[in-house]
Amino acid sequence: MSELDRVTQDYKVHRDEIHTKLVQIMRERLLANLRKLPQIVESWNGPDDNDSQPSLFAKAVTKEVTYLHRILSQILLEVDLQAIFRASSPDIPFPYHRSIFKVGSQ
Repeated sequence: MSELDRVTQDYKVHRDEIHTKLVQIMRERLLANLRKLPQIVESWNGPDDNDSQPSLFAKAVTKEVTYLHRILSQILLEVDLQAIFRASSPDIPFPYHRSIFKVGSQ
């Protein structure tokens, strides 16, 4: 194996480790917010629920996803960015990923 091949392989391994770590961070943030959801759901559609604004939960998740997208889009290729976002939330249907990317790029 030539030196260039070894360096190329090391780069790919390192990149994959970074992507895995970013996915892990994003999943942890999503889970942290999801743990708060049951308390928030209890207040939805209750007698005191006449607020037409998004919930604090929705605002917090949107803020975190938008921030991560904005930062990562400055340093990653679009294809890598999309792969990381897809891997971090595999249960969200693909059209919602497009919405996340659209919001994140504004």
